[in-house]
Amino acid sequence: MMKSNQLCTNDLVSTAGDIAGHHADISEYFEKRTSCPLCGCNGPHNWIALFSVQQIFWKIRVVECPLCGFCFKDWIPNKLLILKIYSSSYIHLTPCSRSSASIQALGSRIQRMGPPHGRHLDYCCGSGGFVQAAVSVGWDSY
Repeated sequence: MMKSNQLCTNDLVSTAGDIAGHHADISEYFEKRTSCPLCGCNGPHNWIALFSVQQIFWKIRVVECPLCGFCFKDWIPNKLLILKIYSSSYIHLTPCSRSSASIQALGSRIQRMGPPHGRHLDYCCGSGGFVQAAVSVGWDSY
């Protein structure tokens, strides 16, 4: 039985070169934050867990700092992962489908943002599918 932060990636599509084909521990490719990147509040034990997002093969928590209210991921990609992601053999972008099925598939992520009430900036937005989905439900999204 594997630890909760390990996955056998043999049967998964690799998104970062040689991550596939072996048991990869999250600490090989991500660094655990020890302080809030905005105010410096120490200790993950103080952070408020909000929800998790899928990053490669792991679920990464999005947390809130109790001192300043800043929200951030508690694990961030390390140098090794960044080098793999931006290697010449890595393919991230797929053509953005404008079909209603593709937009609906992003619905749960859009719903987490709440009802449209302002502007939304999606930096590093890949092929733009998330922006298109946000626009389709009323966000002023870029």
